[in-house]
Amino acid sequence: MEQILKEPLFELLNAKEKLIVRSNSSLLTFDHDETIFKKHGIAHFIYLVKRGYIKLVHEGLYDIAVKGEFIGLDYLFTQSRFDFSAIALKDAEVLQINADVFRNLMPKNPNFFAGIFNETNKHSRKIISRLLNYRNKNVPAVLAQFLLEYSKENIFSIGLTRKEIAELTGYSRENITNTLKRLANEGYLTLHDDRIVIADAQRMKRLYEVG
Repeated sequence: MEQILKEPLFELLNAKEKLIVRSNSSLLTFDHDETIFKKHGIAHFIYLVKRGYIKLVHEGLYDIAVKGEFIGLDYLFTQSRFDFSAIALKDAEVLQINADVFRNLMPKNPNFFAGIFNETNKHSRKIISRLLNYRNKNVPAVLAQFLLEYSKENIFSIGLTRKEIAELTGYSRENITNTLKRLANEGYLTLHDDRIVIADAQRMKRLYEVG
């Protein structure tokens, strides 16, 4: 468990505080498409992605949490119910932490409190940045940026569906499917049954810039 707590946020804790976190944490594994928690469930726990990817679903898919990202930190300030569901994308491993432990440590450790606040803002900035990057762009440009962003995490080798890509980018499934075929025909990428491979990243970047 010592290695599990190597994230920068936990480095803000002293040895005693780390022991408290370790004593109130569980390392859980989930199969592909297995639900970690459901929308409207009480936010009893914080989750840290240790391996794999986690789909965050409201009405549709709105984000994918990757290794090193926390899920649920913003609920520390409200003690409310989750507004979304979390579902494993392929096999995943998460550290489940009792939320009350964080709540108890926050007032005692100002640096830890600030670290939680920064992690929460980081996720908000990720969502806002994506929206701004897609603003006033055509479908090929948006799809190019999206593919470049998530190709770093190897997302497209694990079966993200056309429908889910459409939900993340804000376009229809038909639009996404047709644009992917067009980009494949023009040599930007190659399509396989369960994955998308970028063939020319520089051309994809230019496609976004001029779109």
